[in-house]
Amino acid sequence: MFSFFRRSFRQWARGSETGTAKPTARRLHCEALEDRTLPTVTIGSSLVNTTRPGADMQAATATSGNGSSVVVWTEMKGTVDCDIMAQRYDALGRKAGGEITVATGRNPQHNPSVAMDGYGSFAVVWTEDFSSTDSDIHGALFRADGTKIGNGFTVAETPQREYDPSVGRAANGDFVVSYTYQFGRNDLDIKAVQYRSNCTVARTINVANGTYVEEHSHVAVAADGRFAVAYQALGNVYVSRYTSTGTRVGWSAVGATSRTESNASIGMDNRGDVLVAWQEQNGRDSNIMARAINSAGVMGRAFLVWGTPAYECNPAVAVDPNTGKSVIAWQSQSGSVPSVQVMELNERQSYVRTWTMGTGMSSPALSAGGPWHRFVLAAQSGRTSYDWDGGVFASLSTL
Repeated sequence: MFSFFRRSFRQWARGSETGTAKPTARRLHCEALEDRTLPTVTIGSSLVNTTRPGADMQAATATSGNGSSVVVWTEMKGTVDCDIMAQRYDALGRKAGGEITVATGRNPQHNPSVAMDGYGSFAVVWTEDFSSTDSDIHGALFRADGTKIGNGFTVAETPQREYDPSVGRAANGDFVVSYTYQFGRNDLDIKAVQYRSNCTVARTINVANGTYVEEHSHVAVAADGRFAVAYQALGNVYVSRYTSTGTRVGWSAVGATSRTESNASIGMDNRGDVLVAWQEQNGRDSNIMARAINSAGVMGRAFLVWGTPAYECNPAVAVDPNTGKSVIAWQSQSGSVPSVQVMELNERQSYVRTWTMGTGMSSPALSAGGPWHRFVLAAQSGRTSYDWDGGVFASLSTL
């Protein structure tokens, strides 16, 4: 039995750059194979959190090269108090140990992100609200058995607002944290910090520091330490790619049309190829788009992942590090009840199959990897018989 989950409640911490836009109904632009149930392992979703009082939301997930995984989330303790929790899973998808309290205290902690190295150790980062006008980025490292290493670390702590963190980790334990920095009232930048495996800072990078709004970053790191950061600015989606030593080797406008593109998610394989997905808005409608960039910086064509009269948003991407196969999940809403839908793609970004995690689910998160090429899908739910005030659910599948 397996369970897992990812971010959901992010939007209140983010102030994302949304726009209005509505494309006409279109067919998939990727190669369409017959829709079928493959020899794939898909285990029904199950509840991750065991603590029932207080809503659980904003799930994030990571998978190690050894097949183990972890899910982190925000647990509401009261109207203004929230903590960061985690649950580990073994390579068979079974819960390993109990819930871990990652961060707690008098200040609200929320919007977590998590990444694992090749041995199952993991890094968690989150936003901590110091005041209504000042938020910071903090983090903590954990061994593969779930024990905390040291007292945690501070990624960014200034009188300005730093928020919306994302973390990715190399096989050797080095990791990268990207986040949004409020330089001025109408000037948001994207910064990244590279850390060595012992949590010492290698360098700080200005990913995007124009005089306008750049926000909502998402970082992906290859096993050898190469990384890429996706973000949005001026209604478009961009990707910057870097060597393991922090040298930028490419910058691409992956979603730059007259429509509003936002909420990018990125995945990277061990060859350095990346896949980016984002939501494209047109009028009252929103669809999911994606685009690949190879390690040489050559972009493939942008393709429609899913576009229906329903409102599709909040995409998440995971790429299997070894095979290059990928999965994209998104929130779909028609009426008052959301659902999480999933599309699996082969290494050429051709369609394999689609399925639905379940109704009442929202804000999906994904991770992939391990020797069995599995991926974890996590999401938050509304009130259910399993958790009356909302919980985090997850499922395990094989690409």
